Amino acid sequence: MKAFELFAGAGGMSLGLKTAGFELVGAFDAWKLATENYNTNVGPHAYVFDLKDVAGAVVEIARRSPDIIVGGPPCQDYSLAGT
Repeated sequence: MKAFELFAGAGGMSLGLKTAGFELVGAFDAWKLATENYNTNVGPHAYVFDLKDVAGAVVEIARRSPDIIVGGPPCQDYSLAGT
């Protein structure tokens, strides 16, 4: 099955999915440093993308035809959103 991750961060969830046998077809995170870390350690699947652009996200995700979309939205204790 093909998986796409939202709020990917450094790729912990994607790494688990990859280990479980999923094919990673993409991942989005708004933080450039996190996507660079992800691409170095998990594979070249992560892109800097602000999910506030919902319509754009739908188009980009649909292009990759994932079977499953997963995500770990930022924890309020650590996120800079809303500050």
